[in-house]
Amino acid sequence: MMFRRFQVISLLLLTTGTSYSLTERELWLKDSTRIASFRIEIRKEMPDSQLLTVLFQLTESEKYRVPDSSEAHAKLALKLANRLGDTANINRAIYLIGFAHFKQSELVEARDHYLQCLPYYEQLGDHKRMKSIYYAIGRTSYDRGSYSFALQYFLLSLKASEEMGDSIGIADSYHSIAKIYSSQNDSKQCIAYNNKALGIREAIGYKPGIAASSLNLGIVLMELGKLDDALMYANQAFALRMETNDEKNMAEPYGLLGDIYNKKGEYPNAIIYHNKAIKIWEKHPDSKDDLAENIIGLGNVYVDKLSHDAGIAQYQKALKISEDIGNKNWIKICYEALYRVHKKQEAHASALKYAKLHSELSASLVNEDNRIMLEEMELQNTIALEEKEITLLKKDAALNELRVKKEEDRIQKGKAIVNILLTILLLTFAGGYLVFNNYRLKNRTNLLLTAKNKVIEKHRKNILDSIRYAHRIQNAFFVAVPEIKKHFSDSFVLFKPKDIVSGDFYWLREKDDKVYFAAADCTGHGVRGALVSIICQDLLNHALDHHPNGDPGTLLAWTSQQLMDSLQQRVDPETGEFGVKDGMDIALCCMDRKSQTLSFSGAHARLYMIRDGKLTETRGNNNYIGRVVAGEIYRTHTLPLQKGDRLYLFSDGYADQKGGPNNKKFYYPPFQKQLLDIHQKPMEEQKEALENTLTAWQGANSQVDDILVFGLQIKMG
Repeated sequence: MMFRRFQVISLLLLTTGTSYSLTERELWLKDSTRIASFRIEIRKEMPDSQLLTVLFQLTESEKYRVPDSSEAHAKLALKLANRLGDTANINRAIYLIGFAHFKQSELVEARDHYLQCLPYYEQLGDHKRMKSIYYAIGRTSYDRGSYSFALQYFLLSLKASEEMGDSIGIADSYHSIAKIYSSQNDSKQCIAYNNKALGIREAIGYKPGIAASSLNLGIVLMELGKLDDALMYANQAFALRMETNDEKNMAEPYGLLGDIYNKKGEYPNAIIYHNKAIKIWEKHPDSKDDLAENIIGLGNVYVDKLSHDAGIAQYQKALKISEDIGNKNWIKICYEALYRVHKKQEAHASALKYAKLHSELSASLVNEDNRIMLEEMELQNTIALEEKEITLLKKDAALNELRVKKEEDRIQKGKAIVNILLTILLLTFAGGYLVFNNYRLKNRTNLLLTAKNKVIEKHRKNILDSIRYAHRIQNAFFVAVPEIKKHFSDSFVLFKPKDIVSGDFYWLREKDDKVYFAAADCTGHGVRGALVSIICQDLLNHALDHHPNGDPGTLLAWTSQQLMDSLQQRVDPETGEFGVKDGMDIALCCMDRKSQTLSFSGAHARLYMIRDGKLTETRGNNNYIGRVVAGEIYRTHTLPLQKGDRLYLFSDGYADQKGGPNNKKFYYPPFQKQLLDIHQKPMEEQKEALENTLTAWQGANSQVDDILVFGLQIKMG
């Protein structure tokens, strides 16, 4: 079947009915040479495969300047590719539809299409396209305010770029990771990743990238109050962008200069530069998020110079644009800005309204991150069912083998009786018949076993592939060991998942002069535990963002309530029991470098400290995270630190491992004794000793649970 020419000509007519600016569309339509060439191609009927090529040419040629038309062509290409059964072009069309949605600021639709085509390119091993999709998912997630999900995919993009040796891709990933840290107010990491990106871009002479890195550094230095340094980077970006002779490229430097001059109190200059940026962004409907950002910046100028009503008008304008494009990040910022200005005006009702909206949206963004991760790791129930199915198939295969053996025994007995009772002729006939029957039975059974083994192998491969993918996702959330060593040079992490993925996790974040670190054990192991662990790590990060100076007990209380809300854990009014009982045991510490103290809070977990050859145990609350008891407060214990103190955080996996001569648990007293015996050794040697003891104790037994021990030595004076 072929498409007729009027169908394709109608595609060209589709380009005249969208909301994009007439000037830009007229310029595109005046490109008569390109349009004429496509019309020549479609003047007569053509094979579907050739038409598909033409549709992709149209899609690619339009994707930057007229994305709505590009989307229409890509959808027709998808329809045709589906009919042809052309898997490669099906996924190419899905990718291009996602790109068109992104250019139109339709972020959810863009991300969904990228996620839809990603498995195909991962299976194909197409690192170039994988890198692009990882980065695109990161961009859409970042713009939606899903920062942890965005970071996960920027890290995957970085890894793919490194495997390809793609310097520009590596720098782009560093640049985007820096923006994540900027959004989380982690200026140290933001500057570090920005400098990595800038170093690569300067080395290869990539001026557009140098300008982008300069802008990023200008932003973070401005936030740190280093306004002269920020102005230097902004002007550097301005000069590089001027060389392009492209007005759109000037909008970002204008906006940053507006923000810097506002911080310096030079309000007339700030207003001039913000208005220049706004004027440019208004000409580009695919950049509404940038337009909203600069309108917010202009509103900040008016508020700072005490023109509150003018500022409110700008914030409301930016809020409307942000709501139209679904950019929750800017919606949240608008709510916060409106709260601040109404509070200054002592308009308490309006201030309260926007404070509530800001709080509700912040919580919803946490839940959205978790929902996305739940969708990404939808393996929990699927794998459980498939494992049961595999077990049943194996049992079925074993029963069939047993039936064959019994049948063979019966046949042998029958042959003996026949040999005694019948004549040589009957014996020969019967023997021949039985041999044939036996062959047929064996053949049928073997065919059945072969078929079932193929099913088992297919299920096994699918499960392992899914678990390995889950493992990759989980690893993206773990803090890197070099990051731990940066803060605790003499330390170790003994981490042994029972299965490929783990319910245990270790966590570390620096905030000002404090280092927060934890060892946690989430409900279950394997995929179920990993699923909960990712949610809990994300909640810990959000807890610290919401309570930047919070003690560990405050952070755990907030995390526990959020986990209940995320997993919708409620008490059954009839039974008084919890419905879903997923949660987390955790030992959470905060080391304050200034006061040289350690704050500890735990949920069904404990902390060991060894000082002067003596082990001290500090226990946390009995209830796990995710089960809030009315009136309960997670207690924070404050301990003075001394140079040479050894600290150990751990899950219950090591102590619960079965083995030894009586096949019993290892238990905590022997674990404490072992730590005392080895505590004077360097931490890496302690890790090796713990592993050797565990291996000897476990023997031929299977590992019972995930195992995690986090040890460190205090080096401060």
